Amino acid sequence: TNHKELTLNETAGATFRTRVRIGTSTETANTNFDDLVIENVAGHSGMSIFSKSDSDGAIYFGDVEANNLGQIKYSHGSNAMTFATNDGNASLTLDSGLNATFAGGLIVNEGSNDADFRVESNGEEFMLRVDGGNNRVGIATQNPSTTFHVTGDSTFAGNVTMSQSNASSSDLINQNTHGTGTSRIIAQSNTT
Repeated sequence: TNHKELTLNETAGATFRTRVRIGTSTETANTNFDDLVIENVAGHSGMSIFSKSDSDGAIYFGDVEANNLGQIKYSHGSNAMTFATNDGNASLTLDSGLNATFAGGLIVNEGSNDADFRVESNGEEFMLRVDGGNNRVGIATQNPSTTFHVTGDSTFAGNVTMSQSNASSSDLINQNTHGTGTSRIIAQSNTT
């Protein structure tokens, strides 16, 4: 039987009937994803996509029914990388200003793992910390000791509601003074 492994067409380009492997290594690729293998076990390897300076470079994902179910696209005009799903709209955009923009909500730790989440500010390493193992949130503290732990001054512009979650007796306000300074709890009511 005569099998064509490579077909060259003047207008349609090259068509490969089987897998394409670039490189000389004998490393075994994942058999589910080995249609195109680029290898260089002696150093870096990769792929480059070049486009016009006001155009896009992209990788599209599809199936036998639709050719645009997902995409990774770099836009030279806006200098941004987008990740999109089948509607073609960006789900995540990474721009040159080091910003990540999510089109929908952001869920962290959907699997309920013992994993922490941390956000740094310009001067505070633990500006926001979620302790996944102990179910605690800390503001400006590395180790929150209660469900919600704030280190530093706090301002609440609206109402603050405190309630007891069980029938046992406990303090709603517990004042701890450290050092020789004075600690105060001030309640004001403005009536006319």
